[in-house]
Amino acid sequence: MRTTVCFADTDCLSDAALFDRALCAVSPERRKRTDRLRLPSAKRLSLGAGLLLTRALVDAGLDPLACETAEGEHGKPYLPEHPSVFFNLSHSGSFAMCVVSGVPAGCDIERTGEARTEIAKRFFTKEEAADIFGAEASERGKLFYRYWTLKESYIKCTGLGMAAPLNSFMIRRSDTGFSVFGREGILPFSFLLPACPDGYAAACCFAGAGLPEPVVTETVDLSNFIANYPAE
Repeated sequence: MRTTVCFADTDCLSDAALFDRALCAVSPERRKRTDRLRLPSAKRLSLGAGLLLTRALVDAGLDPLACETAEGEHGKPYLPEHPSVFFNLSHSGSFAMCVVSGVPAGCDIERTGEARTEIAKRFFTKEEAADIFGAEASERGKLFYRYWTLKESYIKCTGLGMAAPLNSFMIRRSDTGFSVFGREGILPFSFLLPACPDGYAAACCFAGAGLPEPVVTETVDLSNFIANYPAE
């Protein structure tokens, strides 16, 4: 199957009628998850991520409303009835992100800003922090969020989540891209840095020494998707 990476601005879900119609396009579990959230912005992000998953599963030939989801030991979501289909979700600011693939995958999106010095010193490896703070001042914020999204996407791909401390492995930058290293050397994972909205950084991590093929990256207009999705 193809690997799909997609993004969407969830601000359009501020429209109450559109929000209510969108609820019909996500799984019952996603509706409950969204309903439990208190902040309107958090509800929009949760629902937006669910809509992206719906779209990606439809593209994979599945019925998204019939796809039961479960969580692994450390909270990674999966599809028990479709063990060869893997997905991951992320959101930040007003944007949601989704990856669906035939190999284990993780993704992360973050709204960018200045480098967060204390986080880098406390949670990154010495080598990663040195790379960030050795860069030109104008580039440090971008590099900090590049490392942050790469590291988050890796722990989400492995399914370990925060059970794997961010300084227990190292992301190494080279002329050919980024690699991940553990105590015994380079690990068999690959990274993709998809084109993403301005003001954000995003990364995907995939199990395996090479990227899955093909990979399609899309920005989804949620208003248009909802308008054309069959209502219940």
